[in-house]
Amino acid sequence: MTALVIEVLVVGTYLFFALRLKKKHDPRLVYEIYPWEKLVAYIETRQDIGPGLMATHTVLTMAIPKPDDPESALAAASINVGHETAGLAQWECIRQFMENGPEACPDPKEDETLAHYKAKCRQARKEMSLLPWLGKKVGDWFFQRYLAHIITERRIKTLALKSLPEELKAWSAPLPKEQWAKPSAALQSLNQQLAGAYERGLKFAQMGPVSEWQAGREMKPPQKRGRGRFRA
Repeated sequence: MTALVIEVLVVGTYLFFALRLKKKHDPRLVYEIYPWEKLVAYIETRQDIGPGLMATHTVLTMAIPKPDDPESALAAASINVGHETAGLAQWECIRQFMENGPEACPDPKEDETLAHYKAKCRQARKEMSLLPWLGKKVGDWFFQRYLAHIITERRIKTLALKSLPEELKAWSAPLPKEQWAKPSAALQSLNQQLAGAYERGLKFAQMGPVSEWQAGREMKPPQKRGRGRFRA
């Protein structure tokens, strides 16, 4: 009876949040067309301190500065990235997509889809012995992982826009190639330096401040000093 009561509470929690997320809200939206090269992006690690808990969060923030007050943001979006290196990787994917197109980005992972979850269950049945596999199935049933994947997929479908708002239809119409905006010479130079650094094996986190790249300098890879396994 105790297990049944706990299971009802778990399923009830999923259904409660599913019904709450299903409600549609109509916020007032203001659309701003802003140049990509002037977008401000930064990564920060901040600490939230509560009465009995201190949590550390690392977020990637992309912001549009106000025209009359560059220190303030007209709009901003933050993504929880977990670690600064992961945030740099996500920003690099966004930059590659905006400047070189979707072909330059890696294929998206399908770790959270229902089909991938079913495939993992079939693979586990082949690789695991009977008792560990039964333990996994009991855990999947107790935490309702199958139901959680179904709710997640339905929620993702409701988040996507089914049709563009009237304010964005004209803006989203494709332009002739001769009217495409061309990147500035400074941006092209930085992209060439980044591409060359990637070919030499450097990582994004090893390239130093942007000011050094704008000055035409490149961060050298670490060199060995002295004997032993220690590096400068």
